Amino acid sequence: MAKETPKKAKKKTADQPAGQDKKTSGLSLTEWQKRNLEFLQKKKERETKEAKELELQRQRLESVLRQATQTKKEAEKSEESPVDQPEEGKETSSDIKAKQELASQSWLEKWRHFWQGWFQRKWTLPNWLTNPSLLKASSVLVVALVVAVVSLYFLTPLSTQKNLTVTGETSVNQADVLTASGIQSTDYTLTTLTQRQQIAQRIKSQYHWVKTVAIAYRFPNTFTIRVTDYSIFGYQQSGDGYVAVYENGAKGTVQATSSLPASYLTINLDKESQIQTLVKEMRKLSENLRNNIQTVALAGSTTTPDLLNVTMRDGNTVLVPLSQLGKKLPYYEKISSGLTAPITVDMEVGIYTTTESSSSSEAAQSTEQTSTEEQAQDETQAAASTTTEEVATTDEAQTAPTETTASSSN
Repeated sequence: MAKETPKKAKKKTADQPAGQDKKTSGLSLTEWQKRNLEFLQKKKERETKEAKELELQRQRLESVLRQATQTKKEAEKSEESPVDQPEEGKETSSDIKAKQELASQSWLEKWRHFWQGWFQRKWTLPNWLTNPSLLKASSVLVVALVVAVVSLYFLTPLSTQKNLTVTGETSVNQADVLTASGIQSTDYTLTTLTQRQQIAQRIKSQYHWVKTVAIAYRFPNTFTIRVTDYSIFGYQQSGDGYVAVYENGAKGTVQATSSLPASYLTINLDKESQIQTLVKEMRKLSENLRNNIQTVALAGSTTTPDLLNVTMRDGNTVLVPLSQLGKKLPYYEKISSGLTAPITVDMEVGIYTTTESSSSSEAAQSTEQTSTEEQAQDETQAAASTTTEEVATTDEAQTAPTETTASSSN
């Protein structure tokens, strides 16, 4: 009976987990010690498994390398072999190419396995990064840090530094645009960024001929103001020069005569509504007809207040209502095509033409008729005066014998 006891003890120690000390075999383990032993056992098994996988990968890579080396040696031998070698031992270029492709595929397979193992590996974060209390504290710290940085930025001069530039096709210079924008040197960059639409509206309200204003921002403090004017429709003569008239009816600044283009339209209309109507009606005309118009002014008619006196570049004159310019003026090309002398085309009521010669002859005839009527009136007045004198003489002759008879009777 005494000999059997050690055998039973040996069997018990064999059934215990690997890595357990002989001292702990006879002692009762706590729950934590049991979990620790299980963890160590699993860790050892995992390390053993990983070591086997690495060994398999290493063997696979070595086999690939050996195959590639053997393929290379066979390719070199085939190149060094004589030309009159039997065709059974020769390797064609297609065989060499196939082996090279096989070698490249082996390298691709190697890289594929490498990255596949990399992504399939289970990555675990440290315990201190997954601590909930640390996450809450870090969120508060991040918010506080952002607030501190923003506050510090607004306290520094960098918050008010701005680089402003003006570009675009406009007759307004850069200083006037910046003045009209209302941007001050003390304004924050963030304020200017958020009020770009209001700034553009201020510039357009200051200069009515400005069509669009676009403000672009580039980090950290650069603003580009792009201003575009309406197209110039014509020019109006003033005391100091010529004023540009834009297609929206607005009038620009005074320009010197030397800065005007070679060919331009002169508009002598005062009201913006009339200019806008003129622009609208002239858009209905052909380009050749628009280019032929030299001057547009009011004719001063009492019956038709909007009657225009349009002077053409070919020397002719057209009288046409402003409201019917786009409808009636296209007939001018047909009327003036067969005429050489300067004519006046009256389109106020209907359409008819008169020449300068006919106008002058009518004026001469009216002058002659007036002089003839005046001469007839003078002759009638002379004849009437002669008759009056004769009547007066007869009365005197009749009165003289009466007086003689009276004296003789006395």
